[in-house]
Amino acid sequence: MKLASVVVPSVVAGALVLTLGACGSKAASSSGDAGANSNQSATTETKKAEPASDSKIAVTIDGMSQTTDYSGKPCIVIDYTFTNVSAEDAQAFSTSTRRDVYQGGVELETAFVSGVDSSANLNKVKAGSSIAVHDAYVLKDSSDVEVNVYPLISFDDKKPLAQQTFSLS
Repeated sequence: MKLASVVVPSVVAGALVLTLGACGSKAASSSGDAGANSNQSATTETKKAEPASDSKIAVTIDGMSQTTDYSGKPCIVIDYTFTNVSAEDAQAFSTSTRRDVYQGGVELETAFVSGVDSSANLNKVKAGSSIAVHDAYVLKDSSDVEVNVYPLISFDDKKPLAQQTFSLS
């Protein structure tokens, strides 16, 4: 009984120290990156973002095409290149990224489009390798579509891995 009352608080305290230490290093690196990126974002506007240097994945938005889904609704298909830049285990696009796709400030619904194989989004990619992947979304109208790709787990949701705005008109 006495051993448990000493070990549990020690483990909790150790975990807290590690967590706070990690938060401190993230905050320091984020503030250092903010100044460097503010100049770049002013020149590139909403086209593309530089991935975080500590990211284990890299994503580029390669383009888009317009089509219709199985029920005839207009859709957009976004083309990406997903690269595993870590030295760790294989990773998949769908399980290591979050894609926010908006039109008119409202998130678009996922579409199912004939001829677009979205199963590649689940394929794992080994360190140093890349894969082309695609996502389809139902369009609401002909206004611009904004695409932002973030790491699935991130302490800095303000810095996307990639971003682009597509004009549909």
